[in-house]
Amino acid sequence: MKLHECEDWKAVIFKDRTILKKDCPYMSSVQLSELAETEVEPTNRKGYYKVISSMFTSRV
Repeated sequence: MKLHECEDWKAVIFKDRTILKKDCPYMSSVQLSELAETEVEPTNRKGYYKVISSMFTSRV
């Protein structure tokens, strides 16, 4: 599923970093768009999603 389909997300876990939803206001529109299209899967922790594949290349 794509991140924009997950209304309850709190954090997205990449291999080398985690992005919190509360940090989104500090991101550019390009970063937000790339993040929204990120393929994720749920973890055991509610609201936390692990990245499967992403075009998100921008450093935050």
